[in-house]
Amino acid sequence: MAYTKIVPIKTGTHLEQAIHYILNPDKTEEMLYVSAYMCDKDTAAEDFKAIYDKAIHKGNNVAHQITLSFSPEDKIRPEQALDMGRELMEKIYPDNQYVLAIHNDREHLHAHIIVNAVDYVNYKKIHSNKQSLREMRDICDKMCKERGLSVIEKETKAHRKRLIASIDEAIEKSSGFDDFIENMQLAGYEVKIDKYLHFRGRDEENFRRSDTMGDAYSVIGIKQRLQGIDVPRGKKRIYSDKTIRISNRRRLQFAINDMMTTANSYEDMLALLRAEGIEIKIGKHLAMKLPIGERFIRVESLGEEYSEKMLRFYFDNRAGYNTLKAELKTVKPTHLHKPRTYKDRYTSIRNIDVEIRMLNMLSENKITSIDELQAKIDSLSKKIEVCDSNINLANEEIKSRQTVINAMREYWQLKPIITKYKAISDSKTRELFYVENMADIEQYNKVTEILNANKLPDGTLPKADRLRTEIAEYKQSKDLNYDNKESLKTELQKYEVLMGNIKTIIKDEPQKAEDVER
Repeated sequence: MAYTKIVPIKTGTHLEQAIHYILNPDKTEEMLYVSAYMCDKDTAAEDFKAIYDKAIHKGNNVAHQITLSFSPEDKIRPEQALDMGRELMEKIYPDNQYVLAIHNDREHLHAHIIVNAVDYVNYKKIHSNKQSLREMRDICDKMCKERGLSVIEKETKAHRKRLIASIDEAIEKSSGFDDFIENMQLAGYEVKIDKYLHFRGRDEENFRRSDTMGDAYSVIGIKQRLQGIDVPRGKKRIYSDKTIRISNRRRLQFAINDMMTTANSYEDMLALLRAEGIEIKIGKHLAMKLPIGERFIRVESLGEEYSEKMLRFYFDNRAGYNTLKAELKTVKPTHLHKPRTYKDRYTSIRNIDVEIRMLNMLSENKITSIDELQAKIDSLSKKIEVCDSNINLANEEIKSRQTVINAMREYWQLKPIITKYKAISDSKTRELFYVENMADIEQYNKVTEILNANKLPDGTLPKADRLRTEIAEYKQSKDLNYDNKESLKTELQKYEVLMGNIKTIIKDEPQKAEDVER
């Protein structure tokens, strides 16, 4: 069974990044299951652009991404999936460049194909619509049947019951909401998410809102069921015996509260929880699982006072913890992407984090004065400027080499026309031929000038393979500088926030400023 979908890649988006994603070595067995047609996989974005620029009506779509998702029950091999991707493209878009990659990093195999929106023969654009999608799916179904693979069967009756059953089955199979959406797609549904969740089967004309089938099928209901929470079917929750069962999340809160009052330290609390049969996972986020639970629960999702840092703070300063917890409950929830000032440090746990970490950060980096902190900020800013300069230089070098490669390609495309033009001896026929082919002849002269200007000292042209190698090296250099720049920007942002907080303390809280100085 292959579920097929196609989405456009718009003008202004990063086609190169989309290609880079599908060619990820970790997803393709070190690029073992990768194929490219009428282009080089390493320069596909530039090769696409050379054809795309020749289209008369360009529109907004520069490329399209086709995805084929295979059922894990079919046990299809990557080589088979690669052949199916090539066969599909040969049947639907035989004159379009494409890059094909098979991803086997998940339980189900899936193929990604990025195809140029413009063909290289007539320079016409792909028109993707519902009809073309149905035709593509019919071709995929036929290929699956020929290979003995299962096919998503069309149904004409009881769409509502089928959707309910599919949602129930997908929830049972899924470990999270994203996984649930993917399982629904594998079951043959198109999914639309806005204010509500909508599904449409392959043989249905319109989308159906899931919450119209009851609370258990709304976005909130589905997410609760994925967390193991029992959500009654129907639109109203009716409790016949007036008994509301305690959730696993509430049980975990009670367990933590009990151990906090019993334990002498944070590590002692974890040991007591383990003794009660609670599994604990320590990593980027602290998570726990009850003996009767099926999934780990992040403790910070139970409330800000249950976050790892607040729990540690409780054993370091119980009075301060209780004060902080009381103030947290009086503040409406707010989303702070970074700490603002110390006036509203109690509005979010992130601000508490900064208060605890600020002095540690100064001490770890051996910064003893505001002047030293400012010098650190200036140094990071200069390093970022160097990265920007290196990125711009790499872009210029890549552009110059790609210009030569494009000129070589156009030279050989236009060469037959020039040869025919030079062979005409009759002046009138020659003049008429020139008028009819003026654009191509002038373009030939332009690319010839480019090639002449880029000849090597020995009079020969650089090899295209060597130019592509150099382009790849500059791209690697650009990526390294970009990653370094992002790392430096993150570090700079921390120091700038730190400087802002210190200045706020000095201005608004003189007593606190004295503590910082000490």
